[in-house]
Amino acid sequence: TKDTTNYVVMQKLYNELPSATPGGKPGLNLENILAVAPERLNELIWAVGFHNNKTKYIKSAAEILRDLHGGDIPDTAEGLMSLPGVGPKMAYLCLSAAWGKVEGIGVDVHVHRITNLWGWHGRGGTKGPEETRAKLESWVPKEKWAEINWMLVGFGQTICMSEKGRRRCGECEVGLEGLCREADRGKVRAGRERKARVEREGVREALRIEYEEKKEEGKKGEESKEGKVEEVKVNGVKEELAAEEVVESVEKKEEIEVNGIKEEVVNGVEIKGQDEEAEKKAIKEESKD
Repeated sequence: TKDTTNYVVMQKLYNELPSATPGGKPGLNLENILAVAPERLNELIWAVGFHNNKTKYIKSAAEILRDLHGGDIPDTAEGLMSLPGVGPKMAYLCLSAAWGKVEGIGVDVHVHRITNLWGWHGRGGTKGPEETRAKLESWVPKEKWAEINWMLVGFGQTICMSEKGRRRCGECEVGLEGLCREADRGKVRAGRERKARVEREGVREALRIEYEEKKEEGKKGEESKEGKVEEVKVNGVKEELAAEEVVESVEKKEEIEVNGIKEEVVNGVEIKGQDEEAEKKAIKEESKD
């Protein structure tokens, strides 16, 4: 789920989660979560992914916090991961954000995908987030553990998307420097040309030139479309004429065949539609000669 969506949902919980006590103010706290009906909670968080499962996790986690942790949140990775729906990624991110404790790298789909894309884990790569985390923690300096998640997540959401066609390789310094083996060469080449133009002409002039080029490309694209339409029309006429020639040829052939039958020769005598008796008479006369 995107951060923007999470933010909107959290605001709804802060402002609309019903109070556990009559006449109380709505708000996000343990008592209100314990008291709210699952159906209402599900309505409030419906915009996030897997909201049905997360409704169950939130209700169960609230009960565990009340019964086992005195209503507080555990400040260890093990304690956090004991809560329903909390895995290593969220545990390490929570420790870092809430308590400033850096005990592990939070590896999500973006961190896993991009580090494999760049070949950070060798030729074989890694099979899942936990293997990726272990590999990264084996060589990435610990002072970088906290920032690697938010840095690569943002990068994966805006520049290096999961869909190859949407990747903005021409705006990626890793690709422009030739450090990404999966970079789109065409986009990288265009990006390098753009970068050189900015250095040569300045940002304003480079943007103006790029705008004019795109405008010209748009015109050529329209002309190309019109040309294809005309070509289709011409080909349509050609095909129609060719079809007429074929039909005419077939008709002539049929006429020849019909005439051939009509003008059949019996023993060298041409017969033109005579009846059977006339045919016999012609044969007899021919035999006398």
